[in-house]
Amino acid sequence: MKKSIQIIFGILLFTCGHALHSQEVISLDALVEQVLQENLDIRIVQKSVDITETQATKAAAGQVPQVNVNGGITYQNSSTKIEFATDAIPAVDRSGAESWLYNAAVQATYNLFDGYRGRYTFEILNKQIDLANLQTLLQSEGILVQLINFYTNLISLRQQQQTIRESIETSEERIRRTQLMVDYGQTNRVNLLDAIVSLNQDSALLIQVQNQTNTIFQQINRLAGWDPAREWQTQDSLTLDESLDLEWLWQATLSSNVAYQMAQWEIDVSDLEIKRSEAAFYPLVQLAASYGYNRQTSQASFLRSQRTLGPAGTINVQMPIYDGKLRRQQLEVAKIQRELSEMNLDRIQQDLRRDLYIAFDNYQQALELWRLQQNNVAAAELNLRQNQEALRAGQINSLQFRTAQLNWQRAKEQVILARNQAKLAELELMRISGQLLGPQPVVGNR
Repeated sequence: MKKSIQIIFGILLFTCGHALHSQEVISLDALVEQVLQENLDIRIVQKSVDITETQATKAAAGQVPQVNVNGGITYQNSSTKIEFATDAIPAVDRSGAESWLYNAAVQATYNLFDGYRGRYTFEILNKQIDLANLQTLLQSEGILVQLINFYTNLISLRQQQQTIRESIETSEERIRRTQLMVDYGQTNRVNLLDAIVSLNQDSALLIQVQNQTNTIFQQINRLAGWDPAREWQTQDSLTLDESLDLEWLWQATLSSNVAYQMAQWEIDVSDLEIKRSEAAFYPLVQLAASYGYNRQTSQASFLRSQRTLGPAGTINVQMPIYDGKLRRQQLEVAKIQRELSEMNLDRIQQDLRRDLYIAFDNYQQALELWRLQQNNVAAAELNLRQNQEALRAGQINSLQFRTAQLNWQRAKEQVILARNQAKLAELELMRISGQLLGPQPVVGNR
């Protein structure tokens, strides 16, 4: 019997020693910063921002001149017969006549006016940067939700381990006292065996909680880009904000919620698409300028050779008259898309208001439940102390004491769970209102 108890104590020393082995304490803020910098999923989606920034140029929107260098050599060998209208010029009749044409030119073209199509295209390209930033925020927000959930659960599990260790200490004292009572013939060995079973149950529960803790540590290490076996400690607790205001949260939602900003982005882009479609009804004015060299020689031509060198310029005006109503169709589609974007914004706003109200109610109820559970813990602790005294005085049996011990342990676990739920309810409010990453307005800034 004593050997079994020594084995149990050894297991407890191992688990406690393992939990205390790492002394590095990492706060949630430091962990959030680490994840935002090193998480591979976030870094990958951030590359899309780099791509859109690279693509958002005036050249891609057709707002810069296009300059080309052209050149070529043409050789021709043919039979040629030329008769002129006047006899003063002799006819030419030549077989196998060779001719050469050499040309080289630098040519530039530029849209002098296109109904501002290029301007609106450039603005749309810049809006793509906004969208990429919003997608990065959405990805980062989702990962932070996981991270804070994990971190909150870690703190709860750590507190639960402390509760179990306290229960183990109580069980150890109970075993010692029961052993003395057995030695002096004041009780039978059934009570001693019951005390040992209680210690075994608490010890097994401690190992299970420790395993859960290790699994969550590995998941957080993966999010942070660390080695899965890295050991560190959480803060003792996370502060609950009991003063959140519903109206303030709603205003923050309208300015910072990522889904709402994406809906606003759709409206902005729809407006630009309408303007770009309207630009197709304006004439296109193009300027073309070149500086070229041309030389031609021929064995069967009135002119044996000809050479030109110098600049040339052209202004072209193109006015569409009829295209099967294609431009009108594109404009109508852009206007319908604008209406859909407006409807989508209204729908998202309604959904967010509903979600915020539900989350705020859950938050208030979770806080109230947490306060009630705290009072319950105080009552359970008082009851446990009284049962300890009654057990020492022989007024209750071992089973009755175990019931009080389990009630105390359950009350401690419930207050930990209630605090955890309150923090998660607060987290949901922060997510809806777009405050996980702080105020991040994107749309409308460019």
